[in-house]
Amino acid sequence: MRDIHMSTRVRHQLLAVFALLSALATIAFLVLWIRSQFAIDALVYHTQISIPGAYILRTCGAGADRRRIGLFFYEERLGSDPSIHVHDVHPGFTGGWSYQHQPAGTARPWPTTSPRWLGYLGIGWQSTNAGDSVSWTSLGYRKRSMVLMIDHWLALFISLATTAAAWRGWNRMTLPTRRARRGLCMKCGYDIRATPNRCPECGATVTPLATADARG
Repeated sequence: MRDIHMSTRVRHQLLAVFALLSALATIAFLVLWIRSQFAIDALVYHTQISIPGAYILRTCGAGADRRRIGLFFYEERLGSDPSIHVHDVHPGFTGGWSYQHQPAGTARPWPTTSPRWLGYLGIGWQSTNAGDSVSWTSLGYRKRSMVLMIDHWLALFISLATTAAAWRGWNRMTLPTRRARRGLCMKCGYDIRATPNRCPECGATVTPLATADARG
């Protein structure tokens, strides 16, 4: 029985931690939404892979514009033509993590290739697999990309709903224990300090193990 009560306590603590993280995510999404009206931020990771006769540039990260939050992945392949170099396409290219920032309104919003009706639900994506231009394509340049997007309002709504559900679940799971600590019946909430072994309202009995666990 003691192991069961310990397991229940661990579940309570995990649910409380999850609810707290959900609340912090809600605050973060709200701050990001407000900030995105004034600035565009992105956290990006670049890597370069060299294979015989070609370069492969991969970029992944997350960012936000005024409307959406996006997770993106780009891959650019520079073909076997020896005249093509990574710095011809991306001058000053350096690998690793980077933080990109620019004022809002200076970059166009992410275009979407997903069905238009999904945009009304707050989600979308962009997927391409082509060369940037005929001249680059003829030299073996290829680019493919995938961007998954969610509107700020939908991200905030999901985090709020998750937080509310988590706190409600935590409240329901811990209600009997909190009642017992206050000297109330764990089942109906009636004051049983005068009759600690049985509730005169609903007739529920209070086991010594439950009483000790509530005090602990």
